[in-house]
Amino acid sequence: MGSLGFSVLGVNQLKEVLLNIQKMYEYLENLGPKKSFQLFKKLGYEKIAALSLKIEKERLIYLSRELSDEKIVELIENIPEETFIQIMQENSDEDIVYFVKNLSLEELKALSLALKPVEIKTLTELVGREKSVEYLQVLGLEKAINLIHIVGVGNIVALNKLSKMDSLVKISNFLTVEETRAWLRKRGIAEIPYLVASLGVNNMLRLLDSIGFAKGLQLIDVLGVEELVSLTRSMASFKFPKKLPPTPAKVIAKKKAAAKKKSASKKKTANKKKAARKKRVKKN
Repeated sequence: MGSLGFSVLGVNQLKEVLLNIQKMYEYLENLGPKKSFQLFKKLGYEKIAALSLKIEKERLIYLSRELSDEKIVELIENIPEETFIQIMQENSDEDIVYFVKNLSLEELKALSLALKPVEIKTLTELVGREKSVEYLQVLGLEKAINLIHIVGVGNIVALNKLSKMDSLVKISNFLTVEETRAWLRKRGIAEIPYLVASLGVNNMLRLLDSIGFAKGLQLIDVLGVEELVSLTRSMASFKFPKKLPPTPAKVIAKKKAAAKKKSASKKKTANKKKAARKKRVKKN
C-alpha cells in the first residue's frame, strides 16, 4: 500500500511538472524564437517557470510583446517576485505597461515598495493612468509618496469627489510635506473643498503666499473658514487708492532716521565751533 501511495504521488508530481513545462513552452512559443531565447538566457528556466505558474499565460505574453527584453528583465530582477505578482493581480496590463514606459526603473521600484498594489490600483482608477503618471512627475515621486501616506488613499478618494484632482495637485505642489501635515493635524480635510469652491484654488494659494502659511492657519483659527471666505470675497469688490501711503512703521523709522541725522549734524557743527575756539585761543 505504501509503495502504491508513493507511485500515485510520483505520477501526480510528474504530471504537474509536465504541465508546468508545457505552460512555459507555450508562453515562450508565443513570443517567437528570438525574444523567448533572450528571456530564457537572461532570466533562466526556474524564474520563467515560476512566473508562468502564477500569472496567466496571456498576460505574460502581452507584457512581453509590449515591453522590451531589457525592461522585462529589469522589472523581474529589481521588484520582488511576490510584489510583482500582486501588482499583476491588482492592475490591468495596459496600466502596468503605461507606468513601465513612462517611469524610470528607480521610480517603479520605489513606487512598488512604498505603496500597496491595491493602492496603486485605486489611484489609477481614480484619475486614469496618464494623469497618475503626470501627477507623480509634477510633484516628484518622493513628495507624492509622502503625501499619499500622510493624507491616505481613502481621503484622496473623498477629496476627489468634492474637488478636481488638478486643484488638489496644485495645493500639494504649493505646500511642503510638513505644511500639509500641519494643515491636516489642525484643520483636517473637510474645509479644503469649501475653500477651493469659494475662493478658487489660485486665489486660495495667492492668499497663503502673501501672508505666509503659518499666519494663514492662525487667521483661519481666529476668524473661522466661513468668515475668512466672506471677508476675502467682500474685499474683492473694494476700490483701493492706486498709490499706497507709507506704513506707520516706515513713517516712524523715517522720523527716527531724520532725528538721528539732525542730531549728528548738530554734533558736527558743535565740534567745528569748538575746534575754531581752540585755534583762536592758541593765536592769542
